Amino acid sequence: MPNHEEIYRQQAEKYERMISRQPNVVPWIEEIRPVQGLDVLDLGAGTGRISVPLADKAGSLVSTDKSEAMLKVLKKKAAGRIFLRGTIGRPGSEQQQPDAR
Repeated sequence: MPNHEEIYRQQAEKYERMISRQPNVVPWIEEIRPVQGLDVLDLGAGTGRISVPLADKAGSLVSTDKSEAMLKVLKKKAAGRIFLRGTIGRPGSEQQQPDAR
């Protein structure tokens, strides 16, 4: 049985087919906080289950994931509406960090 790392790296398309059958979570997110016009950072975005539906509502959206294969699927779905980052920085690292607002 494949582990999560293998799935994310080698089976991103299969993962997308599975996850795309899940219910849309955006209405639940918007019950907590409407996202219209906000700058949104989606950490661990995967294939975009949350990023893609938020893209047209958010003021800006950055999606980041450890898996380049997952981001490749997301890039196809996003059609240039989302800025993608391949790595997630750690506090105190040299990688660029988002500003807290």
